[in-house]
Amino acid sequence: MLVGSGQHNPERKIFRFSMVIDTSGVKCSDDCLAKYNELKLKKTCRYILYKIEDQKEIVIDQIGDRNCTFDQFKTELENLEKSARYAVLDFESDSNKSHLLFISWIPDNASVRERMLYASSVDALKSQLTGFKSYLQLNEKSDLTRENFMDSLPVELISIAPRPPL
Repeated sequence: MLVGSGQHNPERKIFRFSMVIDTSGVKCSDDCLAKYNELKLKKTCRYILYKIEDQKEIVIDQIGDRNCTFDQFKTELENLEKSARYAVLDFESDSNKSHLLFISWIPDNASVRERMLYASSVDALKSQLTGFKSYLQLNEKSDLTRENFMDSLPVELISIAPRPPL
């Protein structure tokens, strides 16, 4: 007899949900990882936007020049008010240190199908990209604030003043 068959079993539902995430069928293109590594190691750009093409493959949608500001990045996402995207941003904190952030932009105005596809495929990209400091899931324009991005960073990464000697 299966555990939980014929009964309400929350663990079983969680397991079924995680299977959907793992089996969305969306793959990551080779370019996604190559360009991410350039950003991470060589600082060649400020951000990378990724999209799911033909419901099959995650591809690069746009690359932000190294001189782009946070406000320019924010505007790019705001302009996608009905389209979901993933992004990696080389975010400069108030201490002028840069931190790689992984962002899942799934606006409430996107179609239900697109929201489900992006939500169930995020791990396909996250598992390929290593070394980012934080993950943000954003759903509306009001989420796109510098404060939210700062708050996502671990406290030890945003310290402005050096630690006093013991």
